[in-house]
Amino acid sequence: MRLLLCRALLLGFLASSTIAQAQTITVLTEENPPLNYTDPTTKAITGTATELVKATFERAGISYNLRLVPWQRAYSTALDTPNTCVYSTTVTDERRALFKWISPVAENIWLLVALEKSPIILSGLADAKNYRIGGYTGDSKTLFLEKQGLTVDIAPSDELNANKLQSNRIDLWVISETAASVTKAEKDGALVRNGLKLKKVLKLRTVELGLACHNQLDASVHQRLLAAFEAVRPRP
Repeated sequence: MRLLLCRALLLGFLASSTIAQAQTITVLTEENPPLNYTDPTTKAITGTATELVKATFERAGISYNLRLVPWQRAYSTALDTPNTCVYSTTVTDERRALFKWISPVAENIWLLVALEKSPIILSGLADAKNYRIGGYTGDSKTLFLEKQGLTVDIAPSDELNANKLQSNRIDLWVISETAASVTKAEKDGALVRNGLKLKKVLKLRTVELGLACHNQLDASVHQRLLAAFEAVRPRP
Protein backbone atom coordinates (compact mmCIF):
# COMPACT_ATOMS: atom_id res chain seq x y z
CA MET A 1 0.00 0.00 0.00
CA ARG A 2 2.81 2.38 0.94
CA LEU A 3 4.62 1.54 -2.29
CA LEU A 4 1.51 2.34 -4.33
CA LEU A 5 1.08 5.65 -2.49
CA CYS A 6 4.69 6.66 -3.10
CA ARG A 7 4.37 5.73 -6.75
CA ALA A 8 1.20 7.82 -7.07
CA LEU A 9 2.87 10.82 -5.45
CA LEU A 10 5.89 10.48 -7.72
CA LEU A 11 3.69 10.27 -10.82
CA GLY A 12 1.75 13.33 -9.66
CA PHE A 13 4.96 15.29 -9.16
CA LEU A 14 6.29 14.25 -12.56
CA ALA A 15 3.01 15.15 -14.21
CA SER A 16 2.92 18.63 -12.66
CA SER A 17 6.56 19.17 -13.57
CA THR A 18 5.87 18.14 -17.15
CA ILE A 19 2.91 20.53 -17.32
CA ALA A 20 5.04 23.40 -16.01
CA GLN A 21 7.74 22.72 -18.57
CA ALA A 22 5.37 22.17 -21.50
CA GLN A 23 3.25 25.30 -21.07
CA THR A 24 4.21 28.51 -22.79
CA ILE A 25 2.97 31.53 -20.89
CA THR A 26 2.04 34.68 -22.79
CA VAL A 27 3.47 37.67 -20.94
CA LEU A 28 2.10 41.09 -21.88
CA THR A 29 3.29 44.58 -21.03
CA GLU A 30 3.04 48.19 -22.20
CA GLU A 31 5.34 51.08 -23.07
CA ASN A 32 6.15 52.45 -19.63
CA PRO A 33 9.85 53.33 -19.29
CA PRO A 34 11.98 52.68 -17.36
CA LEU A 35 10.07 49.62 -16.11
CA ASN A 36 9.00 48.14 -19.45
CA TYR A 37 9.56 49.58 -22.92
CA THR A 38 10.95 48.97 -26.40
CA ASP A 39 14.66 49.68 -26.76
CA PRO A 40 14.90 52.22 -29.61
CA THR A 41 18.09 50.64 -30.98
CA THR A 42 17.53 46.90 -30.64
CA LYS A 43 13.70 47.02 -30.68
CA ALA A 44 13.77 44.46 -27.86
CA ILE A 45 11.43 44.76 -24.88
CA THR A 46 13.53 45.82 -21.91
CA GLY A 47 13.38 47.80 -18.65
CA THR A 48 14.04 47.09 -14.98
CA ALA A 49 10.78 45.20 -14.44
CA THR A 50 11.18 43.36 -17.76
CA GLU A 51 14.61 42.05 -16.83
CA LEU A 52 13.28 40.81 -13.49
CA VAL A 53 10.33 39.07 -15.16
CA LYS A 54 12.62 37.46 -17.74
CA ALA A 55 15.00 36.26 -15.04
CA THR A 56 12.08 34.78 -13.09
CA PHE A 57 10.79 32.72 -16.01
CA GLU A 58 14.27 31.59 -17.01
CA ARG A 59 15.13 30.57 -13.43
CA ALA A 60 11.83 28.66 -13.20
CA GLY A 61 12.50 26.90 -16.52
CA ILE A 62 9.09 27.95 -17.85
CA SER A 63 8.68 28.91 -21.50
CA TYR A 64 7.19 32.36 -22.16
CA ASN A 65 6.32 34.64 -25.05
CA LEU A 66 6.80 38.34 -24.31
CA ARG A 67 4.70 40.91 -26.17
CA LEU A 68 4.12 44.65 -25.86
CA VAL A 69 0.60 45.97 -26.49
CA PRO A 70 -1.57 48.89 -25.28
CA TRP A 71 -2.29 48.66 -21.56
CA GLN A 72 -6.05 48.11 -21.69
CA ARG A 73 -5.62 45.19 -24.10
CA ALA A 74 -2.78 43.72 -22.02
CA TYR A 75 -4.75 43.88 -18.78
CA SER A 76 -8.03 42.58 -20.26
CA THR A 77 -6.28 39.70 -22.04
CA ALA A 78 -4.53 38.55 -18.85
CA LEU A 79 -7.82 38.79 -16.99
CA ASP A 80 -9.75 36.74 -19.54
CA THR A 81 -7.21 34.37 -21.14
CA PRO A 82 -5.63 31.34 -19.42
CA ASN A 83 -1.81 31.07 -19.36
CA THR A 84 -1.46 34.84 -19.72
CA CYS A 85 0.26 37.34 -17.41
CA VAL A 86 0.64 41.12 -17.43
CA TYR A 87 3.10 43.54 -15.81
CA SER A 88 3.88 46.04 -14.35
CA THR A 89 0.44 45.81 -12.75
CA THR A 90 -0.48 47.90 -9.72
CA VAL A 91 -1.52 45.68 -6.82
CA THR A 92 -4.84 46.95 -5.44
CA ASP A 93 -7.41 45.49 -3.08
CA GLU A 94 -9.86 45.15 -5.98
CA ARG A 95 -7.35 43.25 -8.13
CA ARG A 96 -5.86 40.87 -5.54
CA ALA A 97 -8.53 38.20 -6.02
CA LEU A 98 -8.62 38.56 -9.81
CA PHE A 99 -5.12 37.21 -10.51
CA LYS A 100 -2.35 34.99 -9.24
CA TRP A 101 0.47 37.36 -8.34
CA ILE A 102 4.26 37.41 -8.40
CA SER A 103 5.31 40.64 -6.73
CA PRO A 104 6.73 43.16 -6.16
CA VAL A 105 8.53 43.66 -9.46
CA ALA A 106 8.75 47.37 -8.62
CA GLU A 107 7.49 50.09 -6.30
CA ASN A 108 6.07 53.32 -7.60
CA ILE A 109 4.91 56.74 -6.48
CA TRP A 110 1.87 58.33 -8.08
CA LEU A 111 2.09 62.05 -8.75
CA LEU A 112 0.06 64.91 -10.12
CA VAL A 113 2.41 67.03 -12.23
CA ALA A 114 2.15 70.24 -14.21
CA LEU A 115 4.39 72.06 -16.66
CA GLU A 116 7.48 73.39 -14.89
CA LYS A 117 6.37 77.02 -15.23
CA SER A 118 2.76 76.39 -14.18
CA PRO A 119 1.52 78.50 -11.25
CA ILE A 120 -0.64 75.63 -9.93
CA ILE A 121 -0.19 74.81 -6.23
CA LEU A 122 -2.24 72.13 -4.48
CA SER A 123 -2.54 71.69 -0.72
CA GLY A 124 -4.51 68.47 -1.13
CA LEU A 125 -6.37 66.27 -3.59
CA ALA A 126 -9.59 68.24 -3.13
CA ASP A 127 -7.91 71.27 -4.73
CA ALA A 128 -7.34 69.26 -7.92
CA LYS A 129 -11.08 69.30 -8.66
CA ASN A 130 -10.62 72.81 -10.04
CA TYR A 131 -8.28 71.60 -12.80
CA ARG A 132 -8.36 69.40 -15.92
CA ILE A 133 -6.45 66.18 -15.20
CA GLY A 134 -5.05 63.89 -17.91
CA GLY A 135 -5.06 60.10 -17.49
CA TYR A 136 -5.39 57.09 -19.78
CA THR A 137 -7.71 54.16 -20.40
CA GLY A 138 -7.68 51.35 -17.84
CA ASP A 139 -4.86 52.86 -15.78
CA SER A 140 -5.02 52.31 -12.02
CA LYS A 141 -4.04 55.93 -11.33
CA THR A 142 -6.96 57.14 -13.42
CA LEU A 143 -9.34 54.75 -11.65
CA PHE A 144 -8.03 55.93 -8.28
CA LEU A 145 -8.74 59.57 -9.07
CA GLU A 146 -12.22 58.74 -10.35
CA LYS A 147 -12.96 56.88 -7.11
CA GLN A 148 -11.97 60.04 -5.25
CA GLY A 149 -14.65 61.91 -7.18
CA LEU A 150 -12.36 63.69 -9.64
CA THR A 151 -13.08 63.98 -13.36
CA VAL A 152 -10.25 62.70 -15.56
CA ASP A 153 -9.76 63.55 -19.22
CA ILE A 154 -8.98 60.04 -20.47
CA ALA A 155 -6.68 59.42 -23.47
CA PRO A 156 -6.27 56.07 -25.29
CA SER A 157 -2.59 56.02 -24.28
CA ASP A 158 -0.49 57.88 -21.74
CA GLU A 159 1.89 59.29 -24.35
CA LEU A 160 -0.92 61.50 -25.71
CA ASN A 161 -1.12 63.36 -22.40
CA ALA A 162 2.24 65.02 -23.00
CA ASN A 163 0.84 66.76 -26.08
CA LYS A 164 -2.39 67.61 -24.25
CA LEU A 165 -0.44 69.22 -21.41
CA GLN A 166 1.83 71.15 -23.76
CA SER A 167 -1.12 72.42 -25.80
CA ASN A 168 -3.02 73.49 -22.67
CA ARG A 169 -5.80 70.93 -23.14
CA ILE A 170 -5.16 69.67 -19.60
CA ASP A 171 -3.70 71.41 -16.54
CA LEU A 172 -2.38 68.40 -14.63
CA TRP A 173 -1.13 64.94 -15.57
CA VAL A 174 -1.30 61.90 -13.29
CA ILE A 175 1.92 59.90 -13.77
CA SER A 176 4.25 57.52 -11.96
CA GLU A 177 7.48 58.92 -10.61
CA THR A 178 9.47 56.14 -12.30
CA ALA A 179 8.08 57.27 -15.65
CA ALA A 180 9.76 60.66 -15.29
CA SER A 181 13.49 61.23 -14.96
CA VAL A 182 15.21 63.79 -12.80
CA THR A 183 17.55 65.91 -14.89
CA LYS A 184 20.93 66.31 -13.26
CA ALA A 185 21.41 69.61 -15.05
CA GLU A 186 18.53 71.17 -13.14
CA LYS A 187 19.41 72.17 -9.59
CA ASP A 188 15.74 72.17 -8.64
CA GLY A 189 15.42 68.52 -9.73
CA ALA A 190 12.81 69.14 -12.42
CA LEU A 191 11.11 66.07 -13.84
CA VAL A 192 11.24 65.34 -17.54
CA ARG A 193 8.77 63.27 -19.55
CA ASN A 194 8.54 63.17 -23.35
CA GLY A 195 10.89 66.15 -23.48
CA LEU A 196 8.66 68.27 -21.23
CA LYS A 197 9.98 69.79 -18.02
CA LEU A 198 7.48 69.11 -15.26
CA LYS A 199 7.05 69.90 -11.61
CA LYS A 200 5.55 67.77 -8.85
CA VAL A 201 2.30 69.33 -7.70
CA LEU A 202 1.04 66.59 -5.39
CA LYS A 203 2.19 63.15 -4.25
CA LEU A 204 -0.79 60.79 -4.27
CA ARG A 205 0.41 57.44 -2.91
CA THR A 206 3.11 54.76 -3.03
CA VAL A 207 2.08 51.48 -4.67
CA GLU A 208 3.41 47.98 -5.33
CA LEU A 209 3.64 46.64 -8.88
CA GLY A 210 3.58 42.96 -9.80
CA LEU A 211 3.27 40.29 -12.46
CA ALA A 212 -0.44 39.45 -12.57
CA CYS A 213 -1.34 36.05 -14.06
CA HIS A 214 -4.71 34.63 -15.05
CA ASN A 215 -6.50 33.18 -12.04
CA GLN A 216 -6.52 29.66 -13.51
CA LEU A 217 -2.75 29.51 -13.93
CA ASP A 218 -1.62 26.00 -13.01
CA ALA A 219 -0.73 25.91 -9.31
CA SER A 220 2.61 24.19 -9.94
CA VAL A 221 3.57 26.86 -12.50
CA HIS A 222 2.65 29.59 -10.05
CA GLN A 223 4.68 28.02 -7.27
CA ARG A 224 7.71 27.63 -9.51
CA LEU A 225 7.47 31.26 -10.56
CA LEU A 226 7.16 32.40 -6.94
CA ALA A 227 10.21 30.35 -5.91
CA ALA A 228 12.23 31.61 -8.87
CA PHE A 229 11.21 35.21 -8.19
CA GLU A 230 12.35 34.97 -4.57
CA ALA A 231 15.71 33.68 -5.81
CA VAL A 232 16.35 36.43 -8.37
CA ARG A 233 14.68 39.57 -7.05
CA PRO A 234 16.91 42.32 -5.67
CA ARG A 235 16.95 42.86 -1.92
CA PRO A 236 17.11 46.25 -0.14
